[in-house]
This record gives sequence, structure tokens and C-alpha cells, in this order.
Amino acid sequence: MVATGTMLIAYLKHICGMLSIASYRIEKAMAINMQQNINQEKIIIIYKGIICAVDIHRKATKFSQVLIKSFEGSFFFLIAAGMVCLSSTLVQVREVTDHNEYVFATVYNVQWYMAPLPIQKMMLFLLQKGTKAFHIILGGIFIASMESAATVNI
Repeated sequence: MVATGTMLIAYLKHICGMLSIASYRIEKAMAINMQQNINQEKIIIIYKGIICAVDIHRKATKFSQVLIKSFEGSFFFLIAAGMVCLSSTLVQVREVTDHNEYVFATVYNVQWYMAPLPIQKMMLFLLQKGTKAFHIILGGIFIASMESAATVNI
């Protein structure tokens, strides 16, 4: 898995390098001073530079398509495994959230208003805590809920 990821990164860096070379070739081809006397020789040099840049760009895009096609099976299994893990984790987190909500529903549904005043104050404190949303945050960046998972753009 690590070797596959490392090779993918190396290939993607290679494609980025090819595209940077194509950009550089276009810049250099067009760097000829257009204000000066342009003769047929300069036009041919510009054509050659642009043709070379287009050829490199074509090779880079073709290589990227071949690369993605060859890693397609690996990507499918990685995405599928990630979705299965995320879904199973979110189901468990949802169960915890449901139990948390059940505690406050129980506090609300019991006859707390019939209890002595000190108990009523404590129950009001619990009811007040129940109005605040309960979230489990995964990795410090993702609120674990089905709603959050539904908004993730893949």
C-alpha cells in the first residue's frame, strides 16, 4: 500500500514537471521581442517552440490518463474500504449520540416538576445541558455524524 502510494506520488510529480516544462517552452517561444523586426526565421523558431510545448503537454495528459487507468482498481478498493470504515464508525457514533439524546428525553419525560425544589434545580440544569448539541469530533477536524458525512464532497 505504501509502495503504491509512493509510486503514484512520483508519477504525479513527473506529470507536473512535464506540464511545467511545457509552460516554460511556451514562455521562451513567445519571449522573442515582437516589436523588433520579425522575419521568417523568428517565426519558425516560435512555431518550433510552441509545437514542442504542445507535444510535451499531449504526452503529459496521455501519461496521466494511462496512470489513472492503471491505478483505477487500487483507487476503487481504497475508496470502498474508506467508505466502509467511515460508515461503520458513523453508525457507532450515531448510537452514542442517540443514547445521549435519550438521557435528556428521559429527564424531560419524568415528573421532575413534582420533586423537591433542590432536585428540580438539578433537573433544570440537566434540561439546560440537553439543549446544547452533542458532537464527537474525529481527528479534531470532522464532526462525526451522518449529516456531516452527507456533506462530504468526494
